[in-house]
Amino acid sequence: MTASTEVEHVDVVPPAGVTRTLEVDASANDVFETVSTAGGLRGWWCKNIDGSDKEGSKLVLKFPNDVWTLSLVKATRPARVEWKVVDQSEKKELIGTKILFQIGSKGASRSELRFLHAGLTPKCACFGPCDGAWTYLMGSMKNYLETGKGGAV
Repeated sequence: MTASTEVEHVDVVPPAGVTRTLEVDASANDVFETVSTAGGLRGWWCKNIDGSDKEGSKLVLKFPNDVWTLSLVKATRPARVEWKVVDQSEKKELIGTKILFQIGSKGASRSELRFLHAGLTPKCACFGPCDGAWTYLMGSMKNYLETGKGGAV
């Protein structure tokens, strides 16, 4: 007598949002530091940051025209960082969205970064400008990691 096993097929649907993938000439650990710490974020995203980058704590990113408050949900070295937008001065629809970075090593000094701003969809009024901003910021991060000079605002 033989037993048959049926396996249910489940489609895994990633959360909707803005995605980017880039390869950088930097170690996975350097990429992790760049996306998980206030010092790293200052190099490529926002120059004016207050608060703590510890899990459960809040960071306040002060831009010329708006303010973002992020909470570090989880940081697993060197592979994954998850931030949650807990307040946003101008774009209230972003509150509750998540910013995720997944980091994979491509050798000792090369990495792949997969980015997702989960919840930032075309239904959001700010989608176009935010999508464009993330394109700029990914380039800024790549420059910061590879040359030490990012384009933080």
